Amino acid sequence: LKAGQSIALHGYGADQVGEAYQRAQALSRQCGDERALLRVQFGLEGYLFMRGEFERAHAVAADAAELVHKSADPMRRLQADWAVANLLFHQGALPAAVDRMDSCLSAYARLEQRPGQMQDPAIMCLSYSALAQWTRGLGDDALARANQAQALAVRLKHPFSQGEAYGLKAMLHCYRREYLETLELAQRAIHVCETGGF
Repeated sequence: LKAGQSIALHGYGADQVGEAYQRAQALSRQCGDERALLRVQFGLEGYLFMRGEFERAHAVAADAAELVHKSADPMRRLQADWAVANLLFHQGALPAAVDRMDSCLSAYARLEQRPGQMQDPAIMCLSYSALAQWTRGLGDDALARANQAQALAVRLKHPFSQGEAYGLKAMLHCYRREYLETLELAQRAIHVCETGGF
């Protein structure tokens, strides 16, 4: 809980976030609680990733993937795949990242229940794959994915995801030199984030 609050207030790469995850990791291991440890691993991977520590983030993601194989929770497996896809995206391996994100979207569509997450994995996959597809020269597909991300965020009524979807879609419109749309979406993202205290 403390890490989630610190993320919303200070950002993913804040020192407070790392401290909270490292403490939670130690406690999870001490208690032998693999479910809690897996959740902490996902958070720690995100923290390291946001600080640009990609090698360490990959190692944590690999540990999480190992734990996921023991888990019966399909959302955990999906989160592990998203973590790897996100790392691939930010390291420039765009075709592999989009393939992994599309696999995550297929798994997400098969979920019977979608428990609330700090980040909805489908919205993240749609938003980041939109940016990847734009970079690969696939502008129509990029816009379709960004539109899907925004629609899903609104349908889920999940403010944090709405802020992410609006902000990342604003980036796409900026790349497309559609500045009125960029400004409108950026203002929506700012409003959602200020209202939510993010």
